[in-house]
Amino acid sequence: MLAQAQDAAAAAGQEPSNMFQQILSSPMFMFVIIIVLFWVMLIRPQRKAQKEQQARIAALQRGDKVVTNAGLHGFVEKVNDRTVSLKIAEGVVVELEKNAIVQVEK
Repeated sequence: MLAQAQDAAAAAGQEPSNMFQQILSSPMFMFVIIIVLFWVMLIRPQRKAQKEQQARIAALQRGDKVVTNAGLHGFVEKVNDRTVSLKIAEGVVVELEKNAIVQVEK
């Protein structure tokens, strides 16, 4: 009777570790881990940078130095809802979409 109780306890003790090993070795678990790592290392930092860029563009003021995606460097002269007027040289002012601004320097 004692031997049967020991066998039952040993079987019960091995059952949770077997289940844990099966979960860790399953392809679905590995797939979930890869998705989580992908999100943490790639998607999350990209979203953070995008939000920071949107905040910088929303806070544009006259006199800010900016760089556009075309490589133009200039100073903000006027800010509208969708556009920004940039002074790129003495007497030269161009109007660009806000989305064209890549970098803002105060």
